[in-house]
Amino acid sequence: MNEINNGGVQGTVTDSKGDALPGTVISLQGQSTPSRSVVSDTHGNYRFVGLSPGQYQLSTEFLGFAPFTETILVAAGEVTTVEAVLTPVQPA
Repeated sequence: MNEINNGGVQGTVTDSKGDALPGTVISLQGQSTPSRSVVSDTHGNYRFVGLSPGQYQLSTEFLGFAPFTETILVAAGEVTTVEAVLTPVQPA
């Protein structure tokens, strides 16, 4: 598929105070594509490129925080930004 027909997803993983969460694994699952994963960099940034247009489920987990999941739509030739803000889990 031609790159102009593909899209992308990018964003930052932070905690509820706005502090970056580096080393977070972010997964992206499409309806008819295998799951892909990336790891956030030292600033909490992540990026997926070369995605076929369609609906995807973006999810991430980080120790001590509640999981984050969002359904997103990727359009041809566009980059969708998803800022993943993780909420600390309260001890039981």
